[in-house]
Amino acid sequence: KPDEKPSLENFTKGMRRGGLPVPMFLRDDSSRWLYWDAWTETTLIRDLARAYGKGYDLDLARLILKEFGQILARGLYPEVSLFSTDSRKVMRYLRAMESIFLVNRIPCHEKGTGRDHWILGDSGLAAFLLRASLHTEQATLSLVRHFLFNEIAARRQYDLKPTQITYYKSTRSEPIDFVLDDFPIKILVTASPKVGWHAKGLIAAMKTLG
Repeated sequence: KPDEKPSLENFTKGMRRGGLPVPMFLRDDSSRWLYWDAWTETTLIRDLARAYGKGYDLDLARLILKEFGQILARGLYPEVSLFSTDSRKVMRYLRAMESIFLVNRIPCHEKGTGRDHWILGDSGLAAFLLRASLHTEQATLSLVRHFLFNEIAARRQYDLKPTQITYYKSTRSEPIDFVLDDFPIKILVTASPKVGWHAKGLIAAMKTLG
């Protein structure tokens, strides 16, 4: 609700449940995991196979999605170099996943340097892939990224401003999660009130992006 005061509890529930109508209203995790398990199988067997076309390998698609979750469990953004399979094959599958809105591509800002990042189309699906490590700091960081990205993208679509969301990375610093109209956003998940060394990359990005 627009007038409802945000709380950490509501934020946490929201990012774990995601935005799809069915899992969003299921009360317990086990029911949501069953739903997402069936949903992903249907999507990979029917929709992704159709989008990919000739030469589609269901087992490879399952492996890529599984490794997607493993990369998220490390608090990293998935990019093709982090997968165990040949990068060209992974890229083709990710592009097919993008065409059915299973994932979104986040390119690097033109003033930065880096490969495309990929993010799932729903934070609830991310929570499903992260279910074995859901309470770790790295998994929480990945979930927050997914939830905020999809909320920002949905709001911009609603406001008829569907501009590309990018990220920023220089050769010397860690990535800045999102860039909106040259405004850099860095997400931290920490119990410490101090920003510390994370500020260096953000300050550098602010200077570069103006």
